[in-house]
Amino acid sequence: MQFGIWFGNLLTGDLGVSYYFKKTVVELIAQRVEPTLALSILTILIAVAVAVPLGVLAAWRMGGWLDRALMGFSVMGFSVPVFVLAYILIYIVSLKLNLLPVQGYSRIAESSFWDSCAT
Repeated sequence: MQFGIWFGNLLTGDLGVSYYFKKTVVELIAQRVEPTLALSILTILIAVAVAVPLGVLAAWRMGGWLDRALMGFSVMGFSVPVFVLAYILIYIVSLKLNLLPVQGYSRIAESSFWDSCAT
């Protein structure tokens, strides 16, 4: 019975209220859509900007040491768990190279797309 009521509310767009935040779930999701989309778009752009040139290099030198090195690098990339890779990248990019902050976000409406992703 409870599931039927919840599912009926879901079909009308009522996802309920968060007991922890004391806000509607729709409000909480709406607050997180912009940062999620910004992070997703930036991730796709970086992935394509790195993967396409490396793929072209590997195809150009097929069977050579460069192809094998890039193949090993790519296998390592999808073999290492994402959370381990994330900690390594945070350490290198944020703490050692000081290129990006460790945490934080500013709205795109208040700054440029790059600034909102970088802060």
